[in-house]
Amino acid sequence: MSGTYPLGDRLNFTLPDFLRLSWVSDNAREVWVPRFKSIVAAWGVVESKSVLYEVRKCALVKSSSNPDGLMADASDSQRVIVLKLDTQADRTLAPDNEAPHFGIGDSSAIEELRSAWLRQDHDGIGRLLGYPPCCTRAYCERYATGDFTDPIWPISQGGSSANGKSERQADIGSAASPSCNVFWRLLGIRPVPHLPCRFDCDATATLGKSFFDLGHRLGFAAEIEWLTQILSWPVEWSALHGIAEIKTPILKMSTATDATAWKMTVRWAGSGYPSEGAQAIRFPYHAPPRLSVTESAAYQRGLAEHSRLPDAPTSS
Repeated sequence: MSGTYPLGDRLNFTLPDFLRLSWVSDNAREVWVPRFKSIVAAWGVVESKSVLYEVRKCALVKSSSNPDGLMADASDSQRVIVLKLDTQADRTLAPDNEAPHFGIGDSSAIEELRSAWLRQDHDGIGRLLGYPPCCTRAYCERYATGDFTDPIWPISQGGSSANGKSERQADIGSAASPSCNVFWRLLGIRPVPHLPCRFDCDATATLGKSFFDLGHRLGFAAEIEWLTQILSWPVEWSALHGIAEIKTPILKMSTATDATAWKMTVRWAGSGYPSEGAQAIRFPYHAPPRLSVTESAAYQRGLAEHSRLPDAPTSS
């Protein structure tokens, strides 16, 4: 899959993981940080309860908390159980410094999931977790082999949603589905639990709708509305020398990515814009509204200066 990058310009190093945020304003941070937290909390409940409400057979969660609390009051002990998937020797799946993985499902499905997990049978895992087969295949080709760690560029290279101006830029237009928007995943903001194979994956769009409908059913209407707004905003992802920058209307994220010798850019056009978003000329920002001549600061200053001039003498 290394050929997915133009000219095969992959660099032979990997930066340690990091994430830095830079907000466009204090107002944007004050408005959206509480909403982000509410969305992440709600999404955890929706993911867990998707099994109980038969959206899929199993769910996968990563938690350092007591597994008995993962399903909270939604756990039906007769139908759904929680099972730790990692073993003590399973260092590649759950290193000591990471929280262990738990599976949620009925007794037969969860044992099947644990067996597939220990065998690293990604096809079986994806099927039980309800992932579209096309996305499971893409995962095996791109990430399970270690070819990619950052999904943005490989996802952009599939489907009709990408209209690249060059081999190093992909513009994701109106054909893309909001359910395939994974630009916000580093903050825990995502519409589906898997990585889509492309930005216009119909199967992912269908699954996303099921999760959104379940969110409304569970009483998270406000969180789903905020999530829908976020997924509609324009985003620009760019990568160079192992560092990715993700520019959004309200903040910029910097993180480690696959190292390339050339700058790669992916632009998600979006259809909305937050009132707290920055105003600027360049994408992904919206330009400030153009004022008429009479509304400009220069014109207003001229009026003020004119009002201070003495009246012209009148002729007798």
